[in-house]
Amino acid sequence: MMELILDQDFSLPVLATVAWVGVFYIFWSVQALTNPNSFDPSARFDYSNNLWAIADRTALNMSEQNVIFLTALWLHTLFVDAEMSGQLGLYAAAFRLLYPFLRAVKFLLMELSTLPYYCIVYNMWINLGFKAYAGKALFDEINLLSMQ
Repeated sequence: MMELILDQDFSLPVLATVAWVGVFYIFWSVQALTNPNSFDPSARFDYSNNLWAIADRTALNMSEQNVIFLTALWLHTLFVDAEMSGQLGLYAAAFRLLYPFLRAVKFLLMELSTLPYYCIVYNMWINLGFKAYAGKALFDEINLLSMQ
């Protein structure tokens, strides 16, 4: 049975959440400010302006990831390890922040932001699933085995 781990420091996961929300609002602000046709609903998907296209896709992508990331972050925090969750969460926010810059340089470069982000989120979900199944965190076991 999985139990809540409440006797731990939640500073890093809270900081990671604040960082994530900060990145979210930056992306949405840039999206709103770069749309050359803000008052023309028929031009919503007019991506002839490359800056607008990148800003719009970045904001929408961030919105798509909010529920998946924040759920993983806080479930992992409460059931596995708050410090690990916070560190992973801060890295995830940093990688998301790189997304529009890398995409602006070259479309495929955005994968240097996307792939590490997904590895972080999958790490948290796999750890949660393993802990629910086996009663212990998978990645703690790997670390312990590699240190012996």
